Amino acid sequence: MDPSVQKHYASAGLDRQDVTNYLDNATASRWRFVRLNPRHPNDATLKALEAEIGSTPVRVPWLPECAQFFAIPSATALNNLRTYQEGKIYGMDCSSGAAVAALGLNVQGNGGEGRTVRVLDLCCCPGAKLCMIVDMLLGSRMEVVGVDISDARLNICKKLLRKYVVTDVVSESSEAPSPLVRLFHADGTTFPQRSDCLVFDSRAEAQETASSKGRKRMNKSARAREKKRLKQLDPGEGGDEAGDKAGGTKESPAEYDYVLVDAECSTDGALTHLKHKKKGLKGGAGGGGEGETVTATVKRKLDDEGNLTALQLSLLNSGFANLKVGGTIVYATCSLSAKQNEDVVRAFIDQHGGEAEAVPLDFLGGNKSPAVSGPNHSLRFSPTLTAEVGVDSVISGGGFFLCKIVRRKVVLK
Repeated sequence: MDPSVQKHYASAGLDRQDVTNYLDNATASRWRFVRLNPRHPNDATLKALEAEIGSTPVRVPWLPECAQFFAIPSATALNNLRTYQEGKIYGMDCSSGAAVAALGLNVQGNGGEGRTVRVLDLCCCPGAKLCMIVDMLLGSRMEVVGVDISDARLNICKKLLRKYVVTDVVSESSEAPSPLVRLFHADGTTFPQRSDCLVFDSRAEAQETASSKGRKRMNKSARAREKKRLKQLDPGEGGDEAGDKAGGTKESPAEYDYVLVDAECSTDGALTHLKHKKKGLKGGAGGGGEGETVTATVKRKLDDEGNLTALQLSLLNSGFANLKVGGTIVYATCSLSAKQNEDVVRAFIDQHGGEAEAVPLDFLGGNKSPAVSGPNHSLRFSPTLTAEVGVDSVISGGGFFLCKIVRRKVVLK
């Protein structure tokens, strides 16, 4: 392992050999994580899941019960589970779930009688957190907007939304408002602009699903209809009133109640993700093969940390510009770097003065949390690199950083 990468992990309290062994599959964490789909009866899903994996799923005790996160053996292949194939569970790390839980979405009567709760996920792909946002607001009137700059990642996100969310619109009833979920192919640092492209609208998708008569793939005419519907709804194309509210413009940005900025980062804390990525790369954690190794990828990103932190601060500023007074923004990364975490938050708060106030994250349950508190009420989650022993061991996932900020009204004296 490169000495600079070794030093980086050591500064985060991780041992070089532990990291190398984990990436080389010499060791494994005890758990992987799933989240229950609230559209299906939880008890029935848990019973079916237990039968499939041969053990009892363990609730993640430090996340809100409404989040429905469970730990299952790390060797479990989700793709082989019928509960996963049928959309009854999501595969999602519990640390990522903490980012959505930090928003505080699941409040009875959220937004008040008849009011629409508006949420912006500024770096939304691959989409697991976006789906969780929708799930936490089920039964409320909502507009959820996801933004990403990558076409390929947006295609993955659309598949997730089609699998889990569009059914809400198809089965719409007067008692349960259907969610409006939209995806924009756009630069998160400048969103919204007229040039941003609407690539998914859940209600337009539901109309197509209803008219497709069960076809799983779009034919040429269906794709044409989808393109026409999206153009009609796209605020950049002079779309309808709902479209203008959901997108806004740079001159008159939409005001969101909640904004999530899970910013692009060096991903050095997401070691399970890096382990899976390593399978597609030549060379091991310590190098020696053709092509770029996993730790070389981490080193390259850390070497470019100046540009990376500038991007992160720009994303946070953009999200804040879209946030209403009294609204909540959560900044998150899967990096262990103080420059990308605490330093970005500090620079942001200094820049905005009393208008941006960091507040405590109060969703953690009891003393079973793996998080460590830091400046500005931030939380750090360290990655788990070995199998914990004992029933009382702390259940934790990947390395993650969270900070919750509220936009205050500035009174000029």
